Amino acid sequence: MPARRESFVQTLRAQWLGQQMRQLREQRGITLKQAAEFLERDFSSIARWERAEWPFRRGVVVSLLDLYGEHDGRERNRFIQLAEDAWRTHLLVGCLPHAGAHADAGLRGGGDP
Repeated sequence: MPARRESFVQTLRAQWLGQQMRQLREQRGITLKQAAEFLERDFSSIARWERAEWPFRRGVVVSLLDLYGEHDGRERNRFIQLAEDAWRTHLLVGCLPHAGAHADAGLRGGGDP
C-alpha cells in the first residue's frame, strides 16, 4: 500500500510567499501560462502555489525567480528562505514585514488579493 501523503497546512509563510511570488510575476508582466510553460507544468500548478494550496519547493522558487528576472541576492535569499520555512507553523519575528498583531491581515482577506 502506498504511503499516505501528509497534507500541507496553509501557514502564514506559505501564504505570504505565494502572495509575493504572484506580485513579482505580475509586476514582470508574466502570465500564469508563461510561467507554467517555463516550468513545463500546468498553469493550475502555479496558481495553486500562489494561493498556498501547495507548498512551493526551493527549486521551483529559484527557477521562477530566474524567469522573473529577480537577481538581487538578498531578495532571492528571502524568497528561498520563505520556501524552505513555509511548512513551519510558528511565527518568527521578522519573517513578515510589520510583524505584529495585524501582520497577517492581508492574508486573511483583509487586504488586496
